Amino acid sequence: MSTRKLGAYRLLERIGQGGMGEVWRAEHESLDSPAAVKLIRPEALGAQNEAERSRLLKRFEREARITASLSSPHTIRLFDFGTAEDGTLYYAMELLDGLDTNSLVSRFGALPPPRAVSLLLQVCDSLAEAHHQGMIHRDIKPANIFACRMGLQYDFVKVLDFGLVKSLARGKDASQLTADNITAGTPAFMAPELALSKLEIGVRTDIYAFGCLAYWLLTGQLVFEGETALETLLGHLNAPAQAPSERLGRPLPPGMDTLILSCLAKTPEQRPASIAAVRSQLAAIPLGGAWTEEDATRWWTAQLPELAKRPQEPTTPSPSQELAATAEGVAVVDPQLSAARERVVLQLRNQFAYSAIGMDEFERRVEAAENAKNQKQLDAVMEGLRPMDTFGHAIALPAPAQPPAARPSTGHALAPTSSANTGQTGIAVFSGFIRRGYWEVPPRLDLFTVMGGAELDFSCAKMDREEVHISVFAFMGGAKLIVPKDMHVTSDIVGILGGVDLPTFDQPPQPGQKRIHLTGFALFGGVGVEIAGAAEEKKKKALPE
Repeated sequence: MSTRKLGAYRLLERIGQGGMGEVWRAEHESLDSPAAVKLIRPEALGAQNEAERSRLLKRFEREARITASLSSPHTIRLFDFGTAEDGTLYYAMELLDGLDTNSLVSRFGALPPPRAVSLLLQVCDSLAEAHHQGMIHRDIKPANIFACRMGLQYDFVKVLDFGLVKSLARGKDASQLTADNITAGTPAFMAPELALSKLEIGVRTDIYAFGCLAYWLLTGQLVFEGETALETLLGHLNAPAQAPSERLGRPLPPGMDTLILSCLAKTPEQRPASIAAVRSQLAAIPLGGAWTEEDATRWWTAQLPELAKRPQEPTTPSPSQELAATAEGVAVVDPQLSAARERVVLQLRNQFAYSAIGMDEFERRVEAAENAKNQKQLDAVMEGLRPMDTFGHAIALPAPAQPPAARPSTGHALAPTSSANTGQTGIAVFSGFIRRGYWEVPPRLDLFTVMGGAELDFSCAKMDREEVHISVFAFMGGAKLIVPKDMHVTSDIVGILGGVDLPTFDQPPQPGQKRIHLTGFALFGGVGVEIAGAAEEKKKKALPE
């Protein structure tokens, strides 16, 4: 960037850099208080034109406000956000003295159970509030759990990277595997449903990652350690997790193995129902002694004296920005309507958090709620949704698809994943499968092509629903879809050292038009969509008359 100043903050020193941007040590211009400013390049989130950039900015602002509304002391505090002149998105947050738990365990080894539990309980407190507000972190991992000094307290936990980038670029992030681990799910800590790009992402997705985090803190090892990202993902999808005590080679406090393995269940409904339930079980485990503030102070003084002796600088936030200002002054807002609108938005967050609605529907309904002019319009926003309480107890979670079972390397299949679910999974490992002619299209289809190929021809297929979701994982393999002219295809697929070839549609999907929505990624592989008959028409036009 050309400027050294963003909003009220002066950028002083770059302290981190990743696949989506940079993190700078900064200082508030008027208060001289320190902060960390994260810069995000819009193109890293997939914004290719002005319309996408505008939509991205709107979503960024919404997620920033939601993140700033979290008040748990164990959630990173957001001070300010905005857009620089060159289009770079940024947000300012508190600057912390300490180290993340990835570095903590890598440098000093596995933690004793009392200390690990002390840190994990604080993570539970942060996630409990976020889940209550309808936010799913989706990237709980040691690098995002920061142990720091806060005032005179040591081993104070802060949960980082809450939702901003992950919610902004879900299609890209849900599949992107980068060296910098800036993803909406890192392979070593990714729940099976997230690895499959499922729509049913909920609080139990964070609980799975929480189990992976606990495993790391207590053993110093990952649940599944493959030589490649693919091997790691397949472990999460298919392999049973080894008990932490077995991996560690010594017993853990009674109940610890059981709790962690329950968090690591392959299907969400087999995991604890809430992070509050996890916290309750964790707090009840007999540890034979607690990790006290005195223990933490002694450890930090001995092991990290440069941080233990550093005075804690104040982190006063910048003044809040007035969001309802008009050209003439402050807009007049009906307080009753405003309160009702906030209640509707909170209900929509709960619906999204517990997988009752997807991201696109959540955004559409929230936008309608924000623009509602009266109670009747607000009531219309919630039409078609079943009522639920703030913890989602009144609505049954949709049964997610079972992860694909292990198959012989020469085989392939396209079979229902669950009797309670109409989704299907197709696997092509060193082989392939073809669907042509008449076949019934399920509402959701997951394709795995590992050194194999898949071809799906929708020209004569029976497609009952208006929209079908297809997630594709093409690893050194390919997937080809042939669609009729009257069908519309949208895509969030990301090519990672792979290719994605999609037709250009002159118009957005029309009401009643059959649609296919693609998610996933091409990792050393390819995904292509072809309009039926297009190749023949092109050849005819090329022939001389």
